[in-house]
Amino acid sequence: MPAWDFEIDRYTDRASIWRMARRPGTGQEVEAQVRGTDKATVEAALAEARAQAVDRAQNLGMYGDTDDW
Repeated sequence: MPAWDFEIDRYTDRASIWRMARRPGTGQEVEAQVRGTDKATVEAALAEARAQAVDRAQNLGMYGDTDDW
């Protein structure tokens, strides 16, 4: 039986929205997520999110991250 699970914190009616977060653990993994209603805007936001994620992974202290990640 099909089911639909609505997650209010992940829903957006904006053209695009993105977030970036460092994953916990020993790896230096940074996650970028993008969602939105306009394909071109989401693609542009994804490029920006990726660039910021790479910058965050390369510059730990600039984003308040510590060396023990």
